[in-house]
This record gives sequence, structure tokens and C-alpha cells, in this order.
Amino acid sequence: MKFYDATGIDPSLSRKIHDNFYKKLKIGDKNTADVLLCGTEELDFEPGKNFKFFVCNMTNTDHIHVPKWARMYSLAGHDISHVRSTAEHTLYLALRLLKRSDRSWRPGRTLSGKTATIIGAMGRVGSQLWEILSAMRVNVLPCDLKIDHGITPTQIMKSHFFFVCASVAPNTKPILGRDEIDAMNEGSYIINTSRPQLVNYDAVTSNLYKLGGFAMDFKPPHTKFPPQYLRKMYWTEHTGGYTIEDLKETSRICFDELMRSTL
Repeated sequence: MKFYDATGIDPSLSRKIHDNFYKKLKIGDKNTADVLLCGTEELDFEPGKNFKFFVCNMTNTDHIHVPKWARMYSLAGHDISHVRSTAEHTLYLALRLLKRSDRSWRPGRTLSGKTATIIGAMGRVGSQLWEILSAMRVNVLPCDLKIDHGITPTQIMKSHFFFVCASVAPNTKPILGRDEIDAMNEGSYIINTSRPQLVNYDAVTSNLYKLGGFAMDFKPPHTKFPPQYLRKMYWTEHTGGYTIEDLKETSRICFDELMRSTL
């Protein structure tokens, strides 16, 4: 089999991450490869019918349109409880909002002793974040969409932080909608390392004046955020799981599944 690397990662780094593909498969182009390696961004070309297998070492692959003749190999359904980089990145985003380097603007804030609601607390990222926050003496209020109908008024009233870590299903509606965000206390923080559709960004925009901060691990949606409050915002572009160690491990998992089903 031949593969084509469309991850957008620097070629030398991609060879380290996807070493099994480079060592055991031949390198093809867009017209000859059977396997398409996908990254965190949407493809910038229309895949031809020569691509029979799509590989994306992520859990949520809704950003990739898989043609009806092809099959996707991803992390969905795999035990990746040992992969912790996204939980670490979620904590980083929170600390990035709290700890300001510009002393002339305002002092930072302390995370220890605060209360946080984790949306998706029973999932992989949410449970790992729960463990980390508990060690930092943060009081965690869990919210899991498979058990709870949504976030409760008590959680909104008590929480300083709202971490959005839940998985996304088709037609998922915002978990933090207009009513929830309007009801948040002054100085509350929202950190979303899941998907954009779980938060109502119009509500975020109109409440930035009172929110302590808002962070996300994806490109900002097309909502126009008030420029005077941009200092309260921070975002990265799908770098939550972007560590060499975890990328190599998740690539290996996808490669092994591909080999088992095709050989």
C-alpha cells in the first residue's frame, strides 16, 4: 500500500510521529496513494477514489469528510486513557488566562481553592483534568452529558471555572447556551477544548465585559468579539494533543488497526 501525508506537519517531524507509515508503507501522491493521513484541519483538496483508507489520530474527526467508498481509521473506540496531553493543555489554557505577564494591566489570579465545573467529567480528558485539578486543591463539580441533562443552576452559581471537555455527537446543541452564560458570576472563566458547537459564542461576546476570560483550542468562530475585551481571550489551534509522545502513540494505534483490517 501507498500513503499520502496530508497532516500539514513539517515533513521531518511527521516522519518521527508517523514512523510506522514511513517505514512499512510506500510513499505515494494524491493520485496513487491508497491511504490518506489526515491532520487537525480540513483537507484543502478533494480526495480521489484511489484513497480507500483515511487515517486521523484523533477521536473527533467531524472536520474530515470521508467519501462513501472509503473507511476512516481514528481513535474512536480505542482505550487511550494513557494519553494525557489534552488534559494538560486544558490546564495550560486556564493558567494562561489566570497568570498575566503584563503587570501594568492587572494582577493574576490563583487557581487553588477555586470551584470548577467539568462538562464531560467522566470522559477521558474530563476525568484526567479532574485528577489534576483535585491535586491542585480545586473543588470539582462534575457534569457528564450521558448522566446529567445539562449543567445545573447550582453549578453555575458556585463555579469560577467551566471546562468543556465533552465528546461531540451529530447535531449536538450548545451545553453552555445563552441562559447559562448570562447567569454566570462576574469573573467566571470558560475553557473549551472540545468543539465550537458546545458553546454559544454570541452569548460569550455579550458577556465578555463580566467574564474573567475565555479560552479555546480551535480557531475562533466567525463571531465578532469586542476588541476592547480581546485581552480576556486566548486560543490555540487544535494543539491539545499536539505533543511528540502522544502523537506517536496515537499514530501507532491507528496504524495497527489499519494493518489488522487490511492484511
